[in-house]
Amino acid sequence: MARSKLARTTKKRGAIFTSTATLAAWRLRRMWGMLFITGLGMIAAVMLVCAVPLYSQVAPTTGLRDVLTANRDSATLAVNATVVAVSSQSVADIHNTIETSLNNASLSSYLNGSPQFVIQTQGLFITAPKLPNPTDTLAISGYSMKEVPKHTKLIRGRLPSSLSNNLEVALTPETALGFHVDVGSTIIVPFQISVGHGDTTITHLETPNLRLHVVGIYTADVANDVFWHCDDVNLVVTPSRPPTLNGTVLVSSDTFLATLDALDTVDNAVYAPGLTNLNWYCNCPGPPLRGVVKTGKLRI
Repeated sequence: MARSKLARTTKKRGAIFTSTATLAAWRLRRMWGMLFITGLGMIAAVMLVCAVPLYSQVAPTTGLRDVLTANRDSATLAVNATVVAVSSQSVADIHNTIETSLNNASLSSYLNGSPQFVIQTQGLFITAPKLPNPTDTLAISGYSMKEVPKHTKLIRGRLPSSLSNNLEVALTPETALGFHVDVGSTIIVPFQISVGHGDTTITHLETPNLRLHVVGIYTADVANDVFWHCDDVNLVVTPSRPPTLNGTVLVSSDTFLATLDALDTVDNAVYAPGLTNLNWYCNCPGPPLRGVVKTGKLRI
């Protein structure tokens, strides 16, 4: 009788286990999706909790790693100057102010070489040669001709002289084709200026014609060469009827300043507000810094 009672108890326990397992399997078939999502959520929560302290340790050194791995020529200190009267003397005065300010700010030891000077104009309308679209413009970019040959590939002709009596220019092949000019051609652009006395007194307006003598055709890798500072010297075509052309010519900065000086007289000063941009660039082994020269002070 004792054996019979033990057998009934064992059978009863087996039935309970079987029922429990069957019920669990049935519930798992119906709820497996929710359980799977719950498990993924728990894993994501654990990863998020572990990532926060790791990020707090890595983030403060991100900038330092960028500095250590940066290209030596990829960082530039850019100084933009706005002057009332543009001349060789005003540019020289600003250059001296920049160098003095950099020395006072203890930045000269972080810079590579002397500042690179670039003078630029906005797009100027063209009176000769005659073009189908009268709204076509040509901008002037002045660089030091001592450094330009290392950053250009001459197609034909030559590069502008460092200092010449004529305003010599070089163009890209696309610009020369678009404006129907070549080596030996002359481009005439009106350059509006204001003439006055002192720093603020304007007496009258003048629009002398600048004669640009094409002496060479060249190409330059402006996208990958830090020397150009993303100055797009290539021809830009805006769709219209007829298409609008916006080109850029390369000139010697010394010759261009000398040309502006020649527009001056003994008692008058030449003002070209809005037409010229004076920029100085210094390579530095760190993140790009930007400064502005205003009223004789360098702000960084």
